[in-house]
Amino acid sequence: MPARKTTTAESARVTRPRTTRPAARHSKAETAALPTDKNATQESVARLAYSYWESRGYQGGDPVEDWFRAEQELSVA
Repeated sequence: MPARKTTTAESARVTRPRTTRPAARHSKAETAALPTDKNATQESVARLAYSYWESRGYQGGDPVEDWFRAEQELSVA
């Protein structure tokens, strides 16, 4: 059986590398306006909230409740 010829569109689809866009975060202006310690605080809250979800076996719960719980625990500390 002879080999099947590929069309230009098919070969372009196969050889074109996949690119992904980075997740949208803050614009440069917004990032510059935020104090550095606030960014560190948000990262700490995010890590703690994630750990709550992780401890539940990555199931159930409410991410917003986890976020608020993490904020409360870190503000007391």
